[in-house]
Amino acid sequence: MKRYILGKRIPSLVLLALKRFLPALLVALLVLLVVRGCFVTQVAIDTPASMPGLHQGDRLLVGRTAYGLRLPLQTKNGARHLFAQTPKRGEWCVAEQPSGSGKYCLVQVTALPSDTIADPAHPNRKYILPKGIYAAGNVLLHHADLVGRPLLITYSVIPHAPWHSCLRPKRFCRRMPEGNQ
Repeated sequence: MKRYILGKRIPSLVLLALKRFLPALLVALLVLLVVRGCFVTQVAIDTPASMPGLHQGDRLLVGRTAYGLRLPLQTKNGARHLFAQTPKRGEWCVAEQPSGSGKYCLVQVTALPSDTIADPAHPNRKYILPKGIYAAGNVLLHHADLVGRPLLITYSVIPHAPWHSCLRPKRFCRRMPEGNQ
């Protein structure tokens, strides 16, 4: 519907609002994408949690800068961490699953580069881990697989529960359980 006052056309209020708030909305969206891509992200624990105090269905806020700054929109094969740092032995890390499924897993680092590990299939064989490779139990992780260090539990859902009752009570914005150094 066109509106006129004294022969002049008045623009629509929706167009005025879009013209005024669209730049601010685009800047906020860009800042959100940069922060989420470079500094923090949220991941879901879909497998039974191996860390004491965590449950399957927990959503974790992960600090992506713990092992270096990984620029967004990089493929896993070409990913580089600026200012790369190594995790400590015994530290819990969030990593991309080695299978390449795009899911994340929570692992505890058991061996660092230059450590000697035994092959589980052949206990007599020993290997020295090269630079950028870490052991987490029987799994070997490349530095590019590391996403970051878990910071806190944002919320938790009960898997396979109806949508109206799937949130676990008292699991909102909780600290990580003790033992995550």
